[in-house]
Amino acid sequence: MGEQRDIASLADNGLPPRVRKVATQLLQVTESVLGDRIRLMLEHFETHLFKQAERARSPADQSEMLKAVQALRTQSAQFRPAYFKALETRLAQIRSNLPSRTDELLTGAARPSSEWTVHDSVPEVETAEAQLRDLASPIEGTASLSLYLLGQRFGVLAGAPAFSPAQICLGPRTLVDLAGHVSHDVFGDRVSASTIQSHFAQQVLGDYASFADRINETLDAAGVLPGLTYVPVRPTKASKASPAPTPPRTAAEPAAENTPPASPSQPSWTQGREKAQAAGQQPAQPHMGTAHAASPTWGRDDVTGWLEQPAHTPLVPQAPPADFRYLQQLLTAHRIAGKLPPRVVPPPGAEIDSADVDRFLHEIQSQPTSGANQARSIHGLRESLLQRARTEQGPAANLGREDADTFEILSILYAEVAREVRAGSSVHGLLERLQLPVLRLALKDRSFFEEAAHPARQLLNTIAESDASTYGDYAIDPYFEAAMRKAVERMEDDFHGQPEILTEVNDELQSQFRQQVKRSQSNEKRLVEAARGRERMAIAKQTATMALQALLDEQKPPRVVEILMRRAWLDAMTLTALRNGEASPAWQKQIDTTRQILETVNAPEPVQSPELAKEIDSAMRRVGYHETEANALSRHLSRSSTAPRDDNEPTATEISAQIKAHTRLGEEDVESREEKIERAKLPPRTRDEEECYRHLRTLPFGCWIDFIQNQQGEAERRRLSWYSTVTDRALFVNRRGQRVAEMHMDALARLMAQGQLRVVERNQLRLIDRAFRSTVEMLRNTLRGDPKKPVQAAS
Repeated sequence: MGEQRDIASLADNGLPPRVRKVATQLLQVTESVLGDRIRLMLEHFETHLFKQAERARSPADQSEMLKAVQALRTQSAQFRPAYFKALETRLAQIRSNLPSRTDELLTGAARPSSEWTVHDSVPEVETAEAQLRDLASPIEGTASLSLYLLGQRFGVLAGAPAFSPAQICLGPRTLVDLAGHVSHDVFGDRVSASTIQSHFAQQVLGDYASFADRINETLDAAGVLPGLTYVPVRPTKASKASPAPTPPRTAAEPAAENTPPASPSQPSWTQGREKAQAAGQQPAQPHMGTAHAASPTWGRDDVTGWLEQPAHTPLVPQAPPADFRYLQQLLTAHRIAGKLPPRVVPPPGAEIDSADVDRFLHEIQSQPTSGANQARSIHGLRESLLQRARTEQGPAANLGREDADTFEILSILYAEVAREVRAGSSVHGLLERLQLPVLRLALKDRSFFEEAAHPARQLLNTIAESDASTYGDYAIDPYFEAAMRKAVERMEDDFHGQPEILTEVNDELQSQFRQQVKRSQSNEKRLVEAARGRERMAIAKQTATMALQALLDEQKPPRVVEILMRRAWLDAMTLTALRNGEASPAWQKQIDTTRQILETVNAPEPVQSPELAKEIDSAMRRVGYHETEANALSRHLSRSSTAPRDDNEPTATEISAQIKAHTRLGEEDVESREEKIERAKLPPRTRDEEECYRHLRTLPFGCWIDFIQNQQGEAERRRLSWYSTVTDRALFVNRRGQRVAEMHMDALARLMAQGQLRVVERNQLRLIDRAFRSTVEMLRNTLRGDPKKPVQAAS
């Protein structure tokens, strides 16, 4: 058993009654939503451990695993109540032991060089923190907008600035962290706490976004920042009455591309997508000078189209695909030119019959699975086959021409496919295990080399592209990785040349692939919503700042009052502009209130306005100010400098110093002051950079862009999910819809002009098709006498 931790209860923790009541409601909702999931997670984990014990490599390992299983069986009932008691303790301490913003940013991030230390090994605490970040970050990415709103509301509950995702008591990081602590307390060292955390993140928090929405709804109903959300810009009455005429196209606006109709020879699997695009389902194009004119390409009929380049440029023409006969001709030319050893022609009667070839391969496939035969190459399989054949049919037995060429071509093709998969990826192992089933198929069905829509090619392509090096060093979706392993196991165990088995396995994997893409789309959609919200916040803050400045120019208040208005009252104006817009009565009332504040504080005679003080106090509480601070601000902004005041009342300077530490409304949603200073130091854009800047602002959302990573030209592909023509900020996600970068368009333009960034050409080549083309190009290059020339695969 682990050490006992300090337990705090919501009933006797000294929280204000309203905060205690809200925290109790949150605990009840969390227990109702996550309670059953925790129970199921522990049951699945016990089953998982038991299966691992059955496959243990040594009696010692098996004994340890069985001890863990026994601990789970006898003590798992204690985990759930202990977990929610620990969560109650976290909620009870919401107003104490708050991590500072600086500490939180330095945890797991870059620390000042003065704090660097040298370790012989990675400290255990840092390893645990790194694992915690790896588990929580993908979950946070799926609910970034909901977490942002929770951060604002938990800040109000704590009487502190807005919480970051890592500080939120019900955030993914805290929930996963508690699972590890409780596991240690309940199971001790017999069960790995880190493994419990991993299962907890995947199974209990698999649908965290809906849970976070539920918590936000609970807080909203409890009156904690009610109505807090990102409100879309409302259309004017004129725009509702009649649709706006289509503006003439300018040089800065790309024309929508009409996809040409599919040719009769085009496979049916592509015709559905082409028809959908021809029916007007092309992605919208952005217009200059508008914040939200373009929209991402969600909702397309073809889900997997999310991974394709939008139709913003014509298709890059591709050479017609090579068939099997052409590949054989290239191999023959290679042998004649001495680039390959000559083919051994078996004497009459010594050629191995195709049925026997398949029989020998079936015997190899039926052998017990082991690491050695899983990693066998195509050439290794050929040698094993020949050894069996010569034992049975004589030493002269050999493969016929077509079968021998199939081995050779498939070996080259497999090497090209593996070259495009990220080094060190588990996908390499899956592809190696598929070699034997695919080889048996290719020997029987030569259409594998010729038909792009062949199920086996689709299967290979889907697995290989799941961790292609082009998309960067990011983990595979764990749900889809499990589906791929299942597909490979079925091909190893059940496929013996039956087309119906292959079709069934491929259909199941494609269905899981579509689910993975939908998860990526969902992740991206949440990130884009949050980015749009940040843009609206920036616009609202700009509007409020300009309005306040205009009023201050009319009536200059005392310096200390001006500081209070710029640091505090501006937040109240920003919130009103964000929620209601400039044309609303609420905004006009805010302007009138601001003007009244200036008239009051500038009055030469003693003036106090209780009504104005009440209105200011209410406005400041709405933006998260604590009761005492809101009261102090309202008193200073509702009276003249000559009005009487209490002796114990803090001065305006003291209040200004207190609120200086506050997180300003929208402060984290716009470019930081340091970034602005660094960007201001840059020289003006050159002519090439300006052209690149204009071009980038015409790209449609969903465009894939390659970022060059090194001098060797290796690139990482990212999806331009969204950008703002107001703030010039661009959001990039990876293949899983996770945020990988948020950059300024100016920086992107400079990279593009330097050749460090390029827009991916639009073509119809998948990874498997590129591998086929690379195989042909490699054979052609060696015939030209340039065997070392690298093959340039299409993007």
